[in-house]
Amino acid sequence: MLERGEVFNINNQTFFCFGAARSVDKVYRKEGVSWWPEEQASREEYENGVNNLEKYNFQIDYILTHCAPNYLVDKLFPYENQHDDTTNYLEKCVRQQVTFKRWFLAHYHVDRSYDNQKYNILYNDIIELLPDNTIKVVNN
Repeated sequence: MLERGEVFNINNQTFFCFGAARSVDKVYRKEGVSWWPEEQASREEYENGVNNLEKYNFQIDYILTHCAPNYLVDKLFPYENQHDDTTNYLEKCVRQQVTFKRWFLAHYHVDRSYDNQKYNILYNDIIELLPDNTIKVVNN
């Protein structure tokens, strides 16, 4: 299990992980059955993430999150305000402070890349991260 705000070292590459998102459709769901308050991060989890990023001097190879920073949210939803606590955190504490190679995320039910594949939103695509920092779609 990749816990929120942790940094993992895999094959000498660092991965910052932060899975959390606001369920925009929770009014149609039942708490504890199809929606849980823990889907959103706690203040302690946000702080843990920043503390771990500090340990790496805000230099991480890859970022893995569920939702996007505000920068991408605005590209996906240019006419709606879809910012929330998690997207704000990912914008201010991660995107604007961390030096990274690539960012991978999901949540938005699209396969799309931005900024020459620096940001990759995955839904159906399965990708392989190659040693030269390129990615290859390997869908069967």
